[in-house]
Amino acid sequence: MVGMRPDLSGVDDLTVNLTHRVCIGDLPTRAARQFGDRPAIVDGDVTVTFRELERRANALARGLLERGLTRGDAVALQLQNRWQFPVALFALAKIGVTAMPLNLAISSSDVAYQLADSGVRAIISESAFTPVLAGAFADGSAAVTEVIMLGDAPTDIAGVPTIAWDDASSGDDSPVETIVDDRDIVHCLYTSGTTSRPKGVLTSHVAVHISALSSALGLGLRPDVVHPVQPIVLPLFHVTALDALMLPTLLVGGTAVLLRGFDPAALAQTFVDHRVTHVTLLPMMWAALVAQPALTAENTSSLITGLYAMAPMAREVLAGVRARFPGAAIILGSGQTETTPASELQWNGHQGVKDESWGPATV
Repeated sequence: MVGMRPDLSGVDDLTVNLTHRVCIGDLPTRAARQFGDRPAIVDGDVTVTFRELERRANALARGLLERGLTRGDAVALQLQNRWQFPVALFALAKIGVTAMPLNLAISSSDVAYQLADSGVRAIISESAFTPVLAGAFADGSAAVTEVIMLGDAPTDIAGVPTIAWDDASSGDDSPVETIVDDRDIVHCLYTSGTTSRPKGVLTSHVAVHISALSSALGLGLRPDVVHPVQPIVLPLFHVTALDALMLPTLLVGGTAVLLRGFDPAALAQTFVDHRVTHVTLLPMMWAALVAQPALTAENTSSLITGLYAMAPMAREVLAGVRARFPGAAIILGSGQTETTPASELQWNGHQGVKDESWGPATV
């Protein structure tokens, strides 16, 4: 001992780092050991277990290292809600590379700005976004040297070479051990640019991990009581779906059911096919969901927490949601990209005290 600290002078730096750090890339590693073949991700007909999630993330991480990416680099993610998104996120985190999810609705010029502003070296994308990327690469401002593509793709996009997703992964899916610091940047999320140009918000591994723990507690994700199942319809490029929904669900061994977007009938079918325990929607989405005939007292009884966010819910809509899900806590959440939500949760006892207001003290 040196004072009240252990003497680590004879221990190599990697071992010290692996045993002391907080790294988002370690989440699937620990989860694979603890939860094994429990489903982590459901994406349509594809189910990825925690063990498979770890192996796929390791294989991609090794492939990216072989392609020259190193700690401190950044890679853009231009992906819909599909299983490849969390695999890519964890793969990048394992090797200390920052993930930069792109808003899928922005124009080529906005994509070009964010690519140039962030200095990302590569993009993981889908063939559906080839025209957007071609426009973004046209002015030559981006430093992107390669596009890893899902689906059919040309050999290059505006002169930037492409490689298929399957070819980007290594044949070795054993654990990846590299030095990643708690304060290294795990992701860069751009703000909406309401008052000026969008700004990249840099968030560390430890901040995202604490946020995930906080959200798990706030949303009542209790794997010791019931296996959490959370459909995610909000886009994973947004901080809410990414840091407040998907990561907390996986952290506690729950199942994230990924949907490409909001389709009320498809979401209602998720309640039929899975015992959904938690879900977060915008108020207008809740209104459309409760009108679905597929919802019954039997398949809605599993819901523990339903959260609505980003806007108040009309009193009559809120009453309808509570009537459809009488056993669930229907709460209002708030947060922002810069603070890694959820930063505020308004429980039932705090609602209805003052119209159009958060009311008194929040949790």
